Amino acid sequence: MHPVLFKIFGIEIYTYGILVAVGFIVAISIAIKEGERYGIEQIKVIDLSFFVVISGLLGARVFFAITEPELFRDQPLSVLKIWEGGFVWYGGFILAIITCFIYSVLRKIDFIKLLDALAPSAAIGLSIGRWGCFSAGCCYGKITFSKIGVVFKDMRSIAPLDIPLHPTQIYMSFANYLVFLILMASRDEKILSIYDLYAIIFFFLVRFYAYDFPFNPLLDISIIVIYVSVFFWFKFLLSKALSPLRNRQFKGMGASIYLLTYPVFRFIIEFYRDDPRGNVGPFSTSQFISLFAFLAGVFLFLFMKNRK
Repeated sequence: MHPVLFKIFGIEIYTYGILVAVGFIVAISIAIKEGERYGIEQIKVIDLSFFVVISGLLGARVFFAITEPELFRDQPLSVLKIWEGGFVWYGGFILAIITCFIYSVLRKIDFIKLLDALAPSAAIGLSIGRWGCFSAGCCYGKITFSKIGVVFKDMRSIAPLDIPLHPTQIYMSFANYLVFLILMASRDEKILSIYDLYAIIFFFLVRFYAYDFPFNPLLDISIIVIYVSVFFWFKFLLSKALSPLRNRQFKGMGASIYLLTYPVFRFIIEFYRDDPRGNVGPFSTSQFISLFAFLAGVFLFLFMKNRK
């Protein structure tokens, strides 16, 4: 939508980079708080965050270059222009997990507890970062003539211009926020939370950033009242549905829930994407990895639950 947020001294500041940075900052803040819950020292979480950010960006960019080598064939050094977008999330995820394991061994931290602590921050951070994808026009969807379609008009957008597309970036942002809500509800029955502010921000981003419908005060106020009501009713029902899990907490539950939910959402949303991203047989690269991630979640959930 708006690849460039603003210019300062003639230098273009990309929206993608700003939103990814905001996602990392929010994720690190939540990781610090979650680390305390699992008995992990704050300084260790902060130290690890630095390595996770570097490994995550590196892994995601390298994986993108591997799946789309033709984009860098003529200008190989453009692979360093990470502010312009072009990442494969699972590449960053895999390298970040390896980094966490190495760090946990070196600093004598329980690896599974560390993953539990990082799961919510990964979900909310990626949810925010996907708005960066939307701004840059990457990870775009297939053509749709339904009212949900979005039209990219900025010449600097990666997405095709002037045709309605599925807003798959918004789908993925919403899915990640849903994963975050599931993770929080699985161990905390509080209905109201400071993190609910993101639901309001999400609404305004969709309403005024993604779409350019004419502003109608009465209609818009009515919609947001309904939206907030539905949101909190959903949180209430989600809390009730997950109460059995709250009564049977075990190490590895947060990490396994993440692996049981995110890959499912990602697998489904991939059917609506139309950007080049590599294939493994009939599946996109991300769908193929999602299958193994989900199986890893099943194994981790059953193993750690029975181990308790």
